[in-house]
Amino acid sequence: MKKFACILLFCFAITSVLNAQNINNIADSILHGRRGLVRDTNVVGGVIGIYYKGETHYYTYGYTAKDKEKKVDNATLFEIGSNTKVFTALLLANEMEKGKVDANNYIDKYIDVNKNISNKVRLVDLATHTSGLPTLHDSASMVEITQLDSTCPYCVVDKKYILSLAKKTDKLNEHGSFEYSNYGFALLGNILTTMNHSSYDKLIKANVFQP
Repeated sequence: MKKFACILLFCFAITSVLNAQNINNIADSILHGRRGLVRDTNVVGGVIGIYYKGETHYYTYGYTAKDKEKKVDNATLFEIGSNTKVFTALLLANEMEKGKVDANNYIDKYIDVNKNISNKVRLVDLATHTSGLPTLHDSASMVEITQLDSTCPYCVVDKKYILSLAKKTDKLNEHGSFEYSNYGFALLGNILTTMNHSSYDKLIKANVFQP
């Protein structure tokens, strides 16, 4: 698998009064300003997308990887990263607003968990990084998933793996205090899809993107 360096994607929805020149100035500042992309040696490439009055303006910089074989363009695919966590939290908020779920429900109501953490972790804990559940990128977790697939460790983090980890986890770390857990959000996403008998992408499209 080709190793990607830090590649950034910027998307802006511009609502203030602008014109074509102002839009160009914004993009130019992001690219070439005092702290612009071109000055950051960790950034291999990036795409800026500015949406204004029904039109999308694209500005590109650099390459898709350190080998500089391919330049980025407005069709380059980027990892969506932690934006997914915001979408997942919105899905939970939507379910709460509809009265379909109580955020204080324990996750045991929806999935099987280890008896040692039974009746401790709530849905809201998953959405606020206070569950005490492990994170998937610490050294211990990475060793495990790398052993399962060394070429693409996160490829093994599917629904089966996520649910199995809930059964194996017998201790919570700093439960009730902020402790980052991407696993917690992955678990919340799976619970929400199971509750709605739907896929994650369908839920996002119906409840976030379309509205």
